[in-house]
Amino acid sequence: MYFPDLGPNIARKGKPRMNRIARWILRTLNWSVEGTLPNHKKLVVIGAYHTSNWDFFVAMAVMFALDLEGSWIAKHTIFRWPLGPIMRAFGGNPVDRNQHQGQVQRAIQLFEEREKFIYAITPEGTRSKVKRWKTGFYHIAIGAQVDIVPAYFDYPGRKVGFGKPFTPTGDVERDIAELQRFYEPYRATAARPERV
Repeated sequence: MYFPDLGPNIARKGKPRMNRIARWILRTLNWSVEGTLPNHKKLVVIGAYHTSNWDFFVAMAVMFALDLEGSWIAKHTIFRWPLGPIMRAFGGNPVDRNQHQGQVQRAIQLFEEREKFIYAITPEGTRSKVKRWKTGFYHIAIGAQVDIVPAYFDYPGRKVGFGKPFTPTGDVERDIAELQRFYEPYRATAARPERV
């Protein structure tokens, strides 16, 4: 089973035991990884299509299997006791969906504070079917001056894949349309295809 070798610039957890356990889990469940991450110190990684809670578990297994030091956001309600400390230890950051102001700036600040940083986010912002992606991830990448890497879930093939890094130009509509085109082959491969 393929697990890509990552370059020295990528943020690492440095947890070999968790790395071995996560690889064993993915092998046992017949999940593999396609593509790789660019050897950049800082990245925004977007994951689509987000249709199932299983996305979280698969993504966490891949993160540990690749020894990635990633940060991600999720609705604040899942950070309550007893899951809160575990979620934070896994790189989670709670966000109240009713409070939209300041989230992009907080993420940009995290990029400024750290030498190496990977920020993962789902552009849909929900497991429900949406007509338009939220643009927060895009503005984070622009503000932090980092590339965006599209990642996908292929449930029938049991693969998580990474596309090539995308440098945002500042033309939000055009750039998001281009990123969405990357996902067209994977529209029918989500855990709940009716939601994409």
